[in-house]
Amino acid sequence: MITDANNPRFPRAERPAEAEHITIYHDPEYYAGFPFNHNFWAFPDGDLLINFARARCSYGLSYDLMHGVVDGIHGEYVTLRSTDGGETWPMDSLQVLGTHQSLERQVVSGLAPEAPAEPLDWTSPDFCVTAGFGGPTDPCPASRIPAVLARPGT
Repeated sequence: MITDANNPRFPRAERPAEAEHITIYHDPEYYAGFPFNHNFWAFPDGDLLINFARARCSYGLSYDLMHGVVDGIHGEYVTLRSTDGGETWPMDSLQVLGTHQSLERQVVSGLAPEAPAEPLDWTSPDFCVTAGFGGPTDPCPASRIPAVLARPGT
């Protein structure tokens, strides 16, 4: 184990000797990113689900690549599923969850779905939760509202 001199309590990440790099999503008309803000799930049956933001992008202007533009102004939140442990990520599994603006509009106008009547089972292997970019000081109320996802068929 290698420790970091700046923080000896936690081991420093080590590069694997061998790694296979794959492309999960690519569309030349979209900038896609920020999966670490949205989430990644591995289910007991081997299914994988990634949630990220994407936005149409010409790549001609640095403005199009700004986090606040992709994740907030022009972006939409999407999920993509692999049913073979990450070997393939079929585009027909792409699901659009909505946009930051549409979620904000629902919250501000009182059109957001009601909270579930029964408590959520946070321990279920089929439970997923994600949230948009933002925090308690963000002026956009939708930034503070998590989206609960369920696996199809559950």
